[in-house]
Amino acid sequence: MIEVEWWEFDELAALVEQAADDIGFVVESAIEARGDAIVALATGDLGVAVAAQLSQNALDWSKVAIVPTNGSHDLLASLSAKGTTLIPLDGGALAEAHSPFDLVMLEARDDGSVAGIGTGPVYEPAISGPRGRRAVSTPTGMTLTKAAFDGTRSLMILGRGGEARATVERAIEDGPLSRAPVGRILADIEVDADIYWSAS
Repeated sequence: MIEVEWWEFDELAALVEQAADDIGFVVESAIEARGDAIVALATGDLGVAVAAQLSQNALDWSKVAIVPTNGSHDLLASLSAKGTTLIPLDGGALAEAHSPFDLVMLEARDDGSVAGIGTGPVYEPAISGPRGRRAVSTPTGMTLTKAAFDGTRSLMILGRGGEARATVERAIEDGPLSRAPVGRILADIEVDADIYWSAS
């Protein structure tokens, strides 16, 4: 069973700054070890805020590829301006991108959904679909699948508020029996997870 470590923040700004610094460290370490880095970043409000903060880090952005966990990569425009490669979920670029990810950053919602994986029609194809399928269509666009996270070297989950926290805690306790997408991902992932949480 993986270890889950909670990092508590009194202010959302502190969470954003720390998450960006930690992602920057992972990216820098990957570049030093392998010559490049590839990370999947959430495109919700928190994810976009972290991406904007991350873009201020002095990294060799030309050696970094970013994949949005769902939605449009335009939401990560602050990183695009740095010269990084943004890989859309549609088309062949994602299939050609090397895996596993150096880091996956997800944003947990009140209902336990992460990325674009909710509890509706997209749940089964995104959670239980073929292992080779890395993205699926949703009513609002595209999302990475659970299979796309296989082998990731780091997993970071962002969240805020008491309701979402209770959902995540329950999902962790339920393990593979959880119906919440975040619970299924945490139950199947093979790397320890860091959860960054703000009460506000």
